[in-house]
Amino acid sequence: MKEDIIAAATAIYSNYAADLITGISDPDVIIPKMKLELEQAGIDELLEDVRSEFEKHLANS
Repeated sequence: MKEDIIAAATAIYSNYAADLITGISDPDVIIPKMKLELEQAGIDELLEDVRSEFEKHLANS
């Protein structure tokens, strides 16, 4: 499941990367669209998993 979210996030980033990097599109328009697509793909769940693993790592250090 996490692999699916990572794959979707990578694809979403790829769709917008050139426009953001080159400045072709307005970031005030593109970033909210990209953020919404990432949220719909499950990025919040992935980030929570990463945070949890990081906190576990810190607790064991």
